[in-house]
Amino acid sequence: MYAVKDLDSGLYLSEVAGCIFDRKRYENYVYEKKQANQVMQDAKSKSQSTDFGFTYKNLAGVPVELYTVPIIKRSIDITWSNKVKQGMPFKEAVIGCALEHVRLFGSTIKNYKEISRHNFHFVTSQL
Repeated sequence: MYAVKDLDSGLYLSEVAGCIFDRKRYENYVYEKKQANQVMQDAKSKSQSTDFGFTYKNLAGVPVELYTVPIIKRSIDITWSNKVKQGMPFKEAVIGCALEHVRLFGSTIKNYKEISRHNFHFVTSQL
């Protein structure tokens, strides 16, 4: 699992529906290697410069421990609880829930109709 970090500013980058954003911590988005590389490529792209007036140049995929993946509380209530109820050991349920989140984060990188609602909620939560 990797967080994408801008080594110049120390900020962590994420991408939702084609929009790059950064934060002080990787509190929201952690990726598998392939998706982390995609976020880095998109952040360095000419379209990023054309559309937003800047690009990131000095990026790295920083390895992070699976247990540090942020898990949304609602997902814990649904996914994690279901796994435990189905007899999965507690530790395996936590790992499974974290892996599901990493895959979810990777699936929101590009702008697809299916995630326009997600993008709307992300934008409004930042206001």
